[in-house]
This record gives sequence, C-alpha cells and structure tokens, in this order.
Amino acid sequence: MNVSKHPSIPEAGDAQKLSFKFTTTLHAKPVAIGFGTWTTPNEKINIENPRDTSTEVDNMPFGNNIFYWTTANGSCPAKTDSVLIQVDDIIRFNGFSPNNDGVNDQFFIEGAENSKVKKLKIFNRWGAEVYSSDNYQNDWEGTAKNGQPLPEDTYYYIFEADGNRIYKGFVIIKR
Repeated sequence: MNVSKHPSIPEAGDAQKLSFKFTTTLHAKPVAIGFGTWTTPNEKINIENPRDTSTEVDNMPFGNNIFYWTTANGSCPAKTDSVLIQVDDIIRFNGFSPNNDGVNDQFFIEGAENSKVKKLKIFNRWGAEVYSSDNYQNDWEGTAKNGQPLPEDTYYYIFEADGNRIYKGFVIIKR
C-alpha cells in the first residue's frame, strides 16, 4: 500500500495593489512535497504557467482579483491559500503648484506610467487649448505651448489612456 505525504502548506505570496496595470507576477512559496497550481475564478484572466510558483498573469480587470495557490500530493487532501491583486484606475489630482519648490511642481496622473497611450490636452476657461502631449510623462509644469508659465487659474483637461479610456476633469494651478 502506497501512502502519500501531505502536500506542502501553500503560501500564495503577498497581496498587490496596482495603478492602471493589468499584468503582474504571482510569487508562491515553492512546494517541497507534491505540486502546486494557480487558479482564479475569472476565466478572462490569463495565467501564463499555472504550475509555476512565479508566473505572470494578465488581462486583469479593475477591482479585486483573487488567485488561489493549491498544493496537492496523491490521495491526500489538497490545501489552498489565496492572494488578492487589486487593480486601481488612474488617479488624477485636481491641483498643483509649479513654483519650483520641489513639491507638486507637475500635474501628476498616478498610473499613467503604466499606460501605453498617454494623450493629454489642457484647455483654459474659454475652451482654448493651451497645452497638449501625445506621450504624457507627468511632466507638465503649468506652461503654455510656447513654454511660458500660465497664470493661476482653473484649467480643464482631457486625458486618453489605453483601451480608449477618456478622463475629463479640471486642474487648478496655484503658484
């Protein structure tokens, strides 16, 4: 009669919080006895190599995404641990102070660095475009197209990111 040893206790790794990033790597503790398998209830998420302790996952939607690391060995009961991956939308701030003091000197869009498409247009209160970038790098310092500082005021923006996502809002320049 063959007797299997109980599988290793699963450890699915640390939770992650991502800003506008839909791909990450899962890191489970290696299995000493038996084998491990990654699963998720969301069938649209792709797990590159479900049997690998460190594997890439992609196509995660916004919100909470749960992944299960299950260890098994022969006829012994399987054991499961889970890890939560939270995918947040882009975060936009509605004010900045481009006064060269090293604090809030640029208009910052958190998560924009994870987007392939990063188009930004800034308009004044009369609807005239005063700034635009087809590859925004969180580097607008409140200047007009000619490089001159814009006056303190409320401006309006349109930001386009991956997946034809359009974000509109306002930003206040306070020098």
